[in-house]
Amino acid sequence: MADRKLNKKNKLLAFVFMPLYMIGLFIIVYTITLLLSGRSYELISVIVFILATCFVCYIAGPKLNAFQFQHIYVVNEHLSLAQKIKEFKGMYIMLGSFSMVTGLLFGLT
Repeated sequence: MADRKLNKKNKLLAFVFMPLYMIGLFIIVYTITLLLSGRSYELISVIVFILATCFVCYIAGPKLNAFQFQHIYVVNEHLSLAQKIKEFKGMYIMLGSFSMVTGLLFGLT
């Protein structure tokens, strides 16, 4: 399995879709929290979250096989996005929840 590579579709899903999914959820929750609390954006919070997301998606996933990276994107490379979400919904829910909770906490503090 070590000699198998990601195909273009799975590179797009792993390195473009996942970070955008996580950052999008964070920005939405962060914005709503700031609007409800009457505060303004803190650029450092957004930058820290984007850097953490990049670390998770570009380093921890492929290099450390975090979040079942090899199993989702290499072993099951033939599955479509909808099938991957159905099959590995726990991982997508966990990363989405992490993004939303982080947006909430950053917005409240």
